[in-house]
Amino acid sequence: MRIEQVEMNEQGRLVIPAHLRKSLGLHGKQKLAIWVSEGKLVIERLDDVKAALKASFKDLSQQGISLSEQLIAERRAEAERERTAK
Repeated sequence: MRIEQVEMNEQGRLVIPAHLRKSLGLHGKQKLAIWVSEGKLVIERLDDVKAALKASFKDLSQQGISLSEQLIAERRAEAERERTAK
């Protein structure tokens, strides 16, 4: 693993070194997703993140899990608990 040192300017901008961009297949004007995970800054190609999310939801639908039906069932159960608690 090769560790690079970069500077952040006053506007919060970073420059990703060219060899890292090339090795990751990043190019100019490409959209990236960025978030903090366990105290670390994570940067991924936005298209990769979208594809992973779509695959996750596709897996759920193939398992016969309907997120809308699950939400409705949870709301009905919550309403029933509130009604019986009175």
